[in-house]
Amino acid sequence: MGGSCFFFGGGVSHPGTPPPPTWWGARRTPQCYFWGGRGHIPAPPTPCLAGVGGGAPFSPIFFWGCPPQSHRYVYSWHCSDGPGFSCPLLVDTTGAYFRRDGIAGNYLGGMSPPEEEEPDPGDLSVDHDYFQEQVWPRLAHRVPAFESLRLRSSWAGYYDYNTFDRNGVLGPHPKLENLFLAAGFSGHGLQHAPAAGRAVAELVVKGQYESLDLRRLGWGRLVEGKRLEEDGVV
Repeated sequence: MGGSCFFFGGGVSHPGTPPPPTWWGARRTPQCYFWGGRGHIPAPPTPCLAGVGGGAPFSPIFFWGCPPQSHRYVYSWHCSDGPGFSCPLLVDTTGAYFRRDGIAGNYLGGMSPPEEEEPDPGDLSVDHDYFQEQVWPRLAHRVPAFESLRLRSSWAGYYDYNTFDRNGVLGPHPKLENLFLAAGFSGHGLQHAPAAGRAVAELVVKGQYESLDLRRLGWGRLVEGKRLEEDGVV
């Protein structure tokens, strides 16, 4: 769900239209309306399906636009003396990150560039100089054993994220009362999925949060333009 969308509803109602009777009625039978996993989702039709937009520029009340996608380089390397099995995903204070990849001394990692140095989204070739000049020195400073790492492979791919504040958007839509969303987690979705899933389930079944009060992640901040910034995006 870290770059994924999950729209949940028993059929989306237009503004002013009562929800289907089975949504909050006696049977309370929720249905999955739309789901999109990692990768490119054709966004333009979605607001129209939900009765939002109507040919006008997309409203942040539905979703925060659809800018050109950023892409990231991911590098794979081998280091026989690197951190052991107990090493978690590590994000350095400089922005470089890595994690183990299997049991044979292999690792995956990379680093997001500054906004002004974002690579061309139309070019998915890997910049190996970026690893040599920017990523590797930071990794070796954090883990001295990485001074002798051997780069094995690399790839580039698109990175989905919430361009408003890089934080999750969770809960009911402010105008479509039977439309719920859990998206925009900007790469952290797998880590947040258990809590986000429980939270949405509680909203659907109980009508309110019970385990954790996550109202700060709601749509209201988009409508009001109040960002809840997430700076730990790699």
